[in-house]
Amino acid sequence: MKLSTYIEDEVYKLLSSVDVPKEKGDKPDKEDYEKYISINTLGLPAGVYQDSYFNVNCHAKDGTIGKAKRSILNPMANSVLGILERKYLNPDETTSIFIEFDSSETIREEKLKGHYINLRFKVTIINK
Repeated sequence: MKLSTYIEDEVYKLLSSVDVPKEKGDKPDKEDYEKYISINTLGLPAGVYQDSYFNVNCHAKDGTIGKAKRSILNPMANSVLGILERKYLNPDETTSIFIEFDSSETIREEKLKGHYINLRFKVTIINK
């Protein structure tokens, strides 16, 4: 059986080739960033089969106040999708992980003067 932090750690490793600062867990309230990625799970139930969801959020400051800077957001999101869209992992002899893209939406962060693309993925862990 795995904890929710296990998923964040595995996804963080998978996204190591994306050259953007990354955060695991709760997203920080940063005002001093141009772009970054945050990774968080939405809980993980116990059991041999563990089904849940996790988010990969691609953040960028607005170019013009209130306007998403799509020239930064879209390439980040496309890089993440290219890596995670449909993934099967076997990190050890006792664990299999299936990741599948579920949905996306662009969300404004008025307080931080930015936007982020929320990419939601379904994850299934099979513990042998």
